[in-house]
Amino acid sequence: MTNPRIARLLVFTLLLGACIGGRKSRSSRTDPVMIQVQNNNWADVVVYAVSGSQTMRIGDVTTGKIGRFRAPADVDPTIRDFRIRIDPIGPRGSFLTQLISVGPGQTIYVTVENDLNLTNYVVR
Repeated sequence: MTNPRIARLLVFTLLLGACIGGRKSRSSRTDPVMIQVQNNNWADVVVYAVSGSQTMRIGDVTTGKIGRFRAPADVDPTIRDFRIRIDPIGPRGSFLTQLISVGPGQTIYVTVENDLNLTNYVVR
């Protein structure tokens, strides 16, 4: 005869193993870094990724719209100095973020305002 405590422990261990084995990680090293830009500026804007001395255009966002972009393949923002620059089309001035610390699978959310000094970003 099997000891009931041993049988319950065995079932518990199998169930726990199935739960842990079936769980997927929220992000992996290969998950891309995404950039989302909400353009509240009166002008369309151009979005750039800046890393070291490299500046790469990653897209543009129309007034009142949201643009979603993948960080350029040439730049790994998880290990290099990384910034985002926003240039309104027409008006003078631009917005440049501080150095951004970001991990795989995270998204950088940028909200562009009419007064570029009020433009902000957050990483989630």
